[in-house]
Amino acid sequence: KTFQIKLWWSAVKKVDVDYSFGVVIIDRNNQIVAQADGPASAPDTPSGTSAWQPGTYYEDYRTITLPAGLESGNYKLEVGVYQWWDNTHLKPAPNTLFPRITNFDYLIVKILPVVAYSKS
Repeated sequence: KTFQIKLWWSAVKKVDVDYSFGVVIIDRNNQIVAQADGPASAPDTPSGTSAWQPGTYYEDYRTITLPAGLESGNYKLEVGVYQWWDNTHLKPAPNTLFPRITNFDYLIVKILPVVAYSKS
């Protein structure tokens, strides 16, 4: 199953470099089962964060495809910001709306219930 996620980003102050964003789906064994990475991607959003203006909201669309054969259960949708040149993740800001931070510096945004059906 493929679905699209819409994120909104904003910079508090001018950003000097261009960061990438990652959206991952994590299973109960803390393994990534699907992900979408890259710069912000929306029609009117500059892809480089260094072009962003503080206080402006920027849209970012991600398409996630869950693999065939995925088991029913709860999966975590997590979002992270990282340096594309060395894969170093930025630490999420403290006291955010999403206080659940993983060991990989992703924010757990939502728990996704997945129901798998098999053809008989």
